[in-house]
Amino acid sequence: LVTSINDEILFGETIPANIETAKKWGADNGYARSDGRQNVLAVAMDGSWMRGSARKDSDTGHALIVHPPTNKLLAFATACKRCKTREHSIRTGIEKEHKCTLNYVGSSGAMEGCLVQKALMWMLTKYDVSFDLAVMDGDASTYAAVCVPAITKLNGVTPARGLDPNHALKNIGKAFN
Repeated sequence: LVTSINDEILFGETIPANIETAKKWGADNGYARSDGRQNVLAVAMDGSWMRGSARKDSDTGHALIVHPPTNKLLAFATACKRCKTREHSIRTGIEKEHKCTLNYVGSSGAMEGCLVQKALMWMLTKYDVSFDLAVMDGDASTYAAVCVPAITKLNGVTPARGLDPNHALKNIGKAFN
């Protein structure tokens, strides 16, 4: 269970305007797929969850999808594994009306792929876009999440995978520590 907060209410008209800017960039630069499909974007995506003290996994995570040529945010998703108000209500038996933050059940390590998938599904179903290149870190589970049948069907093609050179440099550096 994951709920994303991809909503124009949060940013006003920013996300829709960013997607329109990315579409215009593609049209102005002749960026289309060989099958003639328009509104094709190259996207960069990354997600993360915080590490707590004593290397405990975090209860929260996020994922962002960006259009590299314009540096515009196209979609995002957040997840939270806990709601302290809900936990307090369960413990005390006293119900309190609140906006529950609990929207994810699963391991912190699986958050990134799940959130990237949710953000992409939102973008593909809400706007007339598709993507043919997904630039991301070397996490195979995130790429697998991008290539699930539901996304591939909406997208019309399995996207090519581009590796983010910054992540590659970071990982090489870790090998020497």
